[in-house]
Amino acid sequence: MTMMKERSHAPHMHMPHVISGPELRPLDLGGLLARGAAAGVFAGTGFLLANMWYAVSHGMPGIAPL
Repeated sequence: MTMMKERSHAPHMHMPHVISGPELRPLDLGGLLARGAAAGVFAGTGFLLANMWYAVSHGMPGIAPL
């Protein structure tokens, strides 16, 4: 029976990921406002489409919610 030699692995592949203490980062107000605005536009569009569907399903014009 032939003995196979185990391949050596790079040391970084078996080291656990260690997270140091919490980092204090500056507050990114511009990024928060941009993400909030994008989320508001997305949610508002969905809400408007739902209202337009409801209006049309009740015999009103689709532009009624506007």
